[in-house]
Order: sequence, then C-alpha cells, then structure tokens
Amino acid sequence: MRRERSVLRGRAGLAAIVAGAGVQALCGCAGAPPPPAAPTVAEATPIAPPAASASIDDIEWEGATPRDRELAAEVLALTRRAVERMLPALGPLDGVRVRVVVSDAPQPWHVAYFLGPREVRVERRFMDRLNLAHEATHALLHGRLGIAPPRWFDEAVAQLAAYDVVHGKPLEPPTGRPLFELKALRALDGEAWLAAGGHAYADSANWLGFLLPSGPAPDAEKAAFARYVEVLAASRDVVLADRELATVTGR
Repeated sequence: MRRERSVLRGRAGLAAIVAGAGVQALCGCAGAPPPPAAPTVAEATPIAPPAASASIDDIEWEGATPRDRELAAEVLALTRRAVERMLPALGPLDGVRVRVVVSDAPQPWHVAYFLGPREVRVERRFMDRLNLAHEATHALLHGRLGIAPPRWFDEAVAQLAAYDVVHGKPLEPPTGRPLFELKALRALDGEAWLAAGGHAYADSANWLGFLLPSGPAPDAEKAAFARYVEVLAASRDVVLADRELATVTGR
C-alpha cells in the first residue's frame, strides 16, 4: 500500500529533551533503527491520581483490555491539561477531538499523526505513554489551530507536553539562552527538518523552554512569544505570527 502523502510528524518515539546544558534522547528518531518493543499503556508506569477522560475522544483499539482503554483515555486527558497549562492562550481544549487507531499492522512511522484523517495511528508494540502523549499533542494543536503549525513549535510543544505526562511535572527550563539561532530553526521544515534529525528536536525543546513564563528569557522576549501564540491562534497565519519573534535571537 502506498504511503499516504498526508503523513505528518512521523516519528519512531523521538522525544529529545533538554535537562540543564545536556540533551537526553528518550527514544530513537524517525529514520533510525526502531527502538525495542515498548510496553503497552497498561504496562507503563502508573500515573496517579487518574484523570477524567474526555468523552469526545475516539479510541479504536482491537483487542485492548478495559484497563488499556482507561489508561489511554487518561493519557489523552493529561495531555490536554499539560498543553493548556503550557499555552493558556489556546484556551480550553476539551472540545478538540483526538482519534487514536491502534493496530498490529506495521506502520511506516510506527507512531504518527496523520494530517488528512486527523488521527493518531499507533503500531501496537509502540503504544506507550510517551508516544501517545507526543502524537496526541500534535492532534490537539492541529485541531485547535485549524492549520499545521510551524514544525519547530509543533515538535517543541509535543516534547514538553509528553514529558509532563510521563513524569507528572514540567521539564525544567534550560539554564541559559540556546546557542542555535531561533531564526534558522524556524526556517526548518520538510526534508531540511528531517536532515537536522535529533538536533532540531532538541533545539526546539530548548527554545520553547527558554521562552515560556518559567524560562530564563528576558521579559520582552517572553512577551514576544506570548504574542506569537496569540496571533497564531487568532489568525491562523503562520507568517504574521512569525513576525512577532523577529526580535528573539540566538546569541
């Protein structure tokens, strides 16, 4: 079967995150050899207390146990709350539907968000909290904005939200200004993004952590990022929103 052209944000479990000055790659990136078989959601580390599930979501998972479905719904609910806390300008996300399809059928990217049908597709052996939260974040962002957001922003939010879901707390922000130019990072997309590999994921997570209210960015740059999110959500114009970041540099 021909690979769908609508594949977006495909990954084999990559979540490059920044801890202080170092980068910790939690899983392999797309294009790399697949990581070892991941546990099912039910076998993953429990998160307590359980979160209420969002009834709007649709989880298609043949052979899943009731506990599998319960925990998958919990991960989706926790992901919503993580994104809402991170980006309050997006508003409540309870009305944004997430469709998840889990099957034993091999998937080109193992775990991926597909833009066309707007659904997360998961090869069963790669179903875990990290992968589900990461891809569900893409579904929430795309559903809320109504467009495909810039790649750096899309992947940065997905990484930080997934970390929050898995660890039960936000990732600590970087201790200083990222070295890689934000302007160059914002320009990466398509093949250029894929060629940059794990560095692009790590740099995007670094920059988002730097610019969030909890990060060490100057107040003027935090305000510029806040306007970026507001303009992106209100206008759905990525070019117009990107102008808000013109004053944020990498040096």
